[in-house]
Amino acid sequence: MSVSFYIKNKKKFFGYEKVMTIREVIDLFKEYKLSIYNIDFDADGFNKEKFYNTSIERWQENHSCILFGVEGKSGRGFEFSYNTTKNSYVIREFTPATENDWLIALEFMKVLTEKLGTKIKSEQGEIYTSEAISTFDYKNDIKSGIKAISDILNKENEKGFNVDNIYGIKRVVSFNKEIIEKIVNSSDEIKEFSKFCEDIQYIDAYSAKQSFVEDTITKEKWGYYVLTENLRTVLPYKPNVELISMDYIKNEEVAFWKIFFCAYKVDENGEEGIDKIGESIYDEFIKKLPTDKYKFIDASYIVVEPLNRDDILEILK
Repeated sequence: MSVSFYIKNKKKFFGYEKVMTIREVIDLFKEYKLSIYNIDFDADGFNKEKFYNTSIERWQENHSCILFGVEGKSGRGFEFSYNTTKNSYVIREFTPATENDWLIALEFMKVLTEKLGTKIKSEQGEIYTSEAISTFDYKNDIKSGIKAISDILNKENEKGFNVDNIYGIKRVVSFNKEIIEKIVNSSDEIKEFSKFCEDIQYIDAYSAKQSFVEDTITKEKWGYYVLTENLRTVLPYKPNVELISMDYIKNEEVAFWKIFFCAYKVDENGEEGIDKIGESIYDEFIKKLPTDKYKFIDASYIVVEPLNRDDILEILK
């Protein structure tokens, strides 16, 4: 669920102003330092300078949008794109988003519409000036989103698995009935929801990424995670295919899950590499993981405290 707002590009005598580059958009918003959360800046061959000097419209030829947020404040961020049919910039906020997400998005819309000299149009057709956008009832949108999660969790699926996930700027946030009831029954559900989502994004730990393998002979598919020695890591308690992977694999296609234990190494030439310590079926790893070495951060994910080699070898026995 989400709410979208459209800000018309500035008209010229013929057509419209040139669509802003990514750098121009970031430089425009001086109230906060915008960060981008859906681009891998460390990917091989990625040209940062070319990226920042690319117009939003041109970038979308191969990508859907840019996910903006403010480090240390945002929980889910907001999506930014350009609609060539409507000649409008589009700000899309998630439902539910955190209160900080909304305050940042509304301020961003104010700044952008002041630069363009146009107005803001919501997807419901409401028109706002740069000043009036601050009156948008974002709290009602957050509450409706929290209620939607609650409604989902009150209707267990046929397997009885009662968890609902949303995506943050850095990590998935997983809710169960107990967590959402605590939020709804608090003195301020918006504040409680926002803090819960934001705290998860800024945990000082590495979020392990899921990967998948297909056996070339049997065609059996399996998933795995990597846990590195002495590295505090966020992992799922029980792995499932995450939304970002569902375009090419489904839960029912995964025969089993593994976890690989590794350690960083540096050879005599100073070259960095990885040594494999061992591997385990994921469920067996969770069963053997000492309870004082991990804690739940939400309904589905745990943060595992740094494990040294002796800890890992004990688990692998």
